[in-house]
Amino acid sequence: MEKSEVVVLLHGLGLSSYTLLYIEHALAVNGYETINVDYPSRGYCVSDLYDIVLHKIVQENNPLSTYTKVHFIGHSLGGILARMLALDYDDTNLGMCIALGSPNNGSSLAKRLSSCRLVRGHFGPALYDISSESDFIDTLTSLPKRYALLAGTRSKFTFFGWWLKGVNDGTVMVSEMIPNGLDESSVYRFDVSHSSMLFNSEVKDKIIELLK
Repeated sequence: MEKSEVVVLLHGLGLSSYTLLYIEHALAVNGYETINVDYPSRGYCVSDLYDIVLHKIVQENNPLSTYTKVHFIGHSLGGILARMLALDYDDTNLGMCIALGSPNNGSSLAKRLSSCRLVRGHFGPALYDISSESDFIDTLTSLPKRYALLAGTRSKFTFFGWWLKGVNDGTVMVSEMIPNGLDESSVYRFDVSHSSMLFNSEVKDKIIELLK
């Protein structure tokens, strides 16, 4: 029996599925089922994380083909994984792919932090993978058909905001978020920081609007 629409949620580097509970609750209120994936973001490179996330989705939930629509939403690193999943998901029920503050062009902050052995050891190989000088970033050349980017522009009072040149969310510059081929009409800017966007009502409302 065919089910309702489902949204696959993917958290950022060093975080957990709990950081997406606010958005998950809003989705549930609006009638969406959710798969909020908790994955070991600090332990593996991005390609291995992709395999782990895919296995979790397939093994721990009903087949995605049973839903009328399948959407992918990810924050930061999770947005890059969501992009990869949506590109590889070739079923006709594919819906939106939404990235929240994801460094699609690679992060200059990740590059700088990766030079510190202790920081790189803490966050694992995925930190370098999403840096602006990694070979992995160069492999991200395509976008899902229905793709949107939600970007934060508030760097004030953030720890790393003063390091970054140009408009940024305290962690990623907006110019580092926007992938080649994405029309400006699909980029939505909010006065939020990299983390606070996950708990912002305007961001939440835009997500629901895009899905509908």
